[in-house]
Amino acid sequence: HGFILTKKDIDELCSRLAGLTQIEKENVKGLEPKRADVIVAGCCIMSAHMEFFNIDKITVSTDGVRFGTALGWESFV
Repeated sequence: HGFILTKKDIDELCSRLAGLTQIEKENVKGLEPKRADVIVAGCCIMSAHMEFFNIDKITVSTDGVRFGTALGWESFV
């Protein structure tokens, strides 16, 4: 929670995870096993989002998407 990831970090993680089998991804420490089938797509989406909006780093929240979306919405109000 509060950990900062750069676009480079995300791209490297995406490449690493894409090379793993489903079972290997399910056993990655810190990755919830039931998310193993969607994590690579999520990394690709985040990377594309960061590229499109010219964002070089993000702050990770363990509170979930709704919490992060609520915080992010403040910058648009």
